[in-house]
Amino acid sequence: MAEGLLRHRLAVDSPTTVTSAGIGALMAHPADPIAVDLMFARGIDISAHRGHQLDRPTLLAHDLVLVMERAHLNWIASRYPEARGRVFLLGHWREGDEVVDPYRLGQPVFERALDQIDVYLGDWLKRVVIGLK
Repeated sequence: MAEGLLRHRLAVDSPTTVTSAGIGALMAHPADPIAVDLMFARGIDISAHRGHQLDRPTLLAHDLVLVMERAHLNWIASRYPEARGRVFLLGHWREGDEVVDPYRLGQPVFERALDQIDVYLGDWLKRVVIGLK
């Protein structure tokens, strides 16, 4: 949902590359149908999304990496110390708020996660000069 929402909010001619990857992603699996439906209701089609595992090349190809949970920060820092300084919580500007992974938790949790993602992405877009890789 974060990838789709961020792509949607960036200017069409933006040179920014937006990708998503998980530390426990179901490789090549589509987005959860609840996520697809919620995003479609916002005019965003994520039906082509497929799960991808975070790896060193993906991580190092990006100047800014936003993660949902503190555990993700710790996992990345322990495996890829060279990525320090470019990995932050999505809720960094909200005292480090975390976004709970809604997978298998039902529509209300997906809705809450999407609302948080929307607000937190707005915080980042206000502060970061768009022009990242």
